[in-house]
Amino acid sequence: MFTRLCLLAPVIALAGCSSLREAPDNPGPCPSALTLYDAARVVNLHGDAVYENVGFTGEIMAVRSLCRYYEDRPIVA
Repeated sequence: MFTRLCLLAPVIALAGCSSLREAPDNPGPCPSALTLYDAARVVNLHGDAVYENVGFTGEIMAVRSLCRYYEDRPIVA
């Protein structure tokens, strides 16, 4: 009995590990979300474009978008 339990426990544990990143199926289309190449990075400069004047930099990475429907109407975020 203990051997069966030891073999069954990992199977049950892994069965509950479906990815949380998967979006549920929608009855209709969802808008696409993407990052434009020239809008993905930002550099804040104070004065001339030299290294010493860089205030901060930023980058948009790994954009994901989820949408869901209430009956047959999309919920606008």
